[in-house]
Amino acid sequence: MKNESTTYMDYKMDDADAAALAAIAEELKSIRNNDCEEFVLLTGKYWTGENSGDFLDKVNQAVSKIDRNISRIEKAAQTVTDIAE
Repeated sequence: MKNESTTYMDYKMDDADAAALAAIAEELKSIRNNDCEEFVLLTGKYWTGENSGDFLDKVNQAVSKIDRNISRIEKAAQTVTDIAE
C-alpha cells in the first residue's frame, strides 16, 4: 500500500509528464502556425507551375496530420492530469 508521501511523488511525476506533453503540443503548434503557414503562402505565391497545386495539397494533408497529432497530445496531457488528480 502506498503512503501519502509516495502518492504525492507519483502525482508530481504525473503532473510533470502532463506538463511535458503540453509543452510538446505548444511547440508543435508554434511550428505549425509559423513555419507551415508561411511555407504554404510563399510556395503558392512563387510556384505557379502545373504541379504546385498537387504539392500544396500534399503539404496541407501533412499540416492536417500535424493538427490531429497536436490534438491527440493535448488530450493525452489532459488525461494524465485528470487521472493524477
